[in-house]
Amino acid sequence: MSSHCNSLVLAKLYEHVSRRGKRYFVGRIGAVKLLIFETGNVDRGSPVWQMCLEQGTQTSAREVGLAREIAADAGGRYTGPGPRRGCRSAR
Repeated sequence: MSSHCNSLVLAKLYEHVSRRGKRYFVGRIGAVKLLIFETGNVDRGSPVWQMCLEQGTQTSAREVGLAREIAADAGGRYTGPGPRRGCRSAR
């Protein structure tokens, strides 16, 4: 974690490059998928990025366990969805 006091990591993002050479970032916030991409627009001399959220398709038992562990470490309690029936745990 960075040196910012009282900061909380919301998500980890992973940088990718499309076949056309465009950079974009993907990640998850719980069961929500996150996508950040450059719009091609410039405002005040800086490139403009757009963030899109999409409902996740599945929550594995491993993801639920990890979310509970993170919540416990933060002094809270995970109240999100449990694993969906028929989902296999990631190994």
